[in-house]
Amino acid sequence: MRFVCVQMASYADVAIVPKRRGSAVPPRKRDFREGPHRSIGVKEVRRDGRFPFDSAASTLHGHPVSKQAATPQERGVVHLVVAAEQDGRKLFSFVRAHFGPLPQSLLLRLTRTGQIRVDGKRVDPFVRLKAGQTVRIPPLAPEGAGTRAVRSSEGGYCESALHLHPQGAGARTVAPLPELPIVFLDDDLIVVDKPAGLPVHPGTGWSDAVTVRLAAQFPRFAPIPVHRLDRATSGLLLCARTHAALRRLHAAWSQVRKGYLVWVEGGWRYEEMLIDIPLGKQSHLGYEKVTAGQGKEARTLVTPLIVTSRRSLLGVVLGTGRTHQIRVHLSHLGHPVIGDAKYGTPGPRLLLHATVLSGPGVDFVALPSWPHPYLLTPTALAQVTLWRCRVPTLSVAL
Repeated sequence: MRFVCVQMASYADVAIVPKRRGSAVPPRKRDFREGPHRSIGVKEVRRDGRFPFDSAASTLHGHPVSKQAATPQERGVVHLVVAAEQDGRKLFSFVRAHFGPLPQSLLLRLTRTGQIRVDGKRVDPFVRLKAGQTVRIPPLAPEGAGTRAVRSSEGGYCESALHLHPQGAGARTVAPLPELPIVFLDDDLIVVDKPAGLPVHPGTGWSDAVTVRLAAQFPRFAPIPVHRLDRATSGLLLCARTHAALRRLHAAWSQVRKGYLVWVEGGWRYEEMLIDIPLGKQSHLGYEKVTAGQGKEARTLVTPLIVTSRRSLLGVVLGTGRTHQIRVHLSHLGHPVIGDAKYGTPGPRLLLHATVLSGPGVDFVALPSWPHPYLLTPTALAQVTLWRCRVPTLSVAL
């Protein structure tokens, strides 16, 4: 194969392209950098993706290239202004909040190539934004029906994405989701009573989630969960309505005590006790399970409230926040949570409810709405009230 060098006017770089035998014209190559598809005769033109021609219509090996094609199209570009409640949010998170769960590699590429900018400047994808700044996001368009390829009108093909339009501007219309029961609401916080069976975040096979419903209820700025609850667990979930509140709560979260009410199988055989057994995760064929006896430190303080021969109502305060901590600790002692298909006996629902959140600037209570025969009787409510008042002082034992 022979090569031919092409010297470009007003540009010092040399583009080297392969030349076909018996032909004076280099092979054509489609270029998708901007607007309509066109054919050009060079593989690389400039490092910034633009074409170095001064005239309104120039030619390269007999193929015309217009000056208009050299300027990136601004049609479809989105300019978003950072609201006050989003002050301090990372650029990466900010873009995902408006466009949905785009692939990380795609966002990194768009930022690295300067297609995503802040106040007209290139920035790091994890820079924290300030209120009033303007974020420029390039147009993204699906490349044909039936494909997940995504094309940016400014920088070639990008990887697949899930949502290609800002929320509220061109997003698909979906059926309205049920609103979450709100326990507390102010300018900084929102506390919801999460139903059992609803995940906090969407995932594989789960399009409905707490964050999705919050985004529908609060379209201006979707509250962000401060902590997590298992999908099967019901109860209090604290969310921040501003990033300043989120950072403040994260800084003080170690001082917040979380109390749970739980029905377990059998008659509880112990007094109030501290379970201090390490927990570790094990995976087999894609199935993850937590086991007791080795792993990370885990502490659970258990207080018996109602004890019968068939079942017991316990008050539980967490000293650590390991995955499935309460369920594994109680199952390890021979008292699995009622309805726990993973660590006990399957049932209609898991009878584990996040009842108390207590700490600096945080003091919330939400009682469970369990079916018969697990309803809280007046006697049980009296015991729960006494235990609830002790939750802040129980932290000394943890």
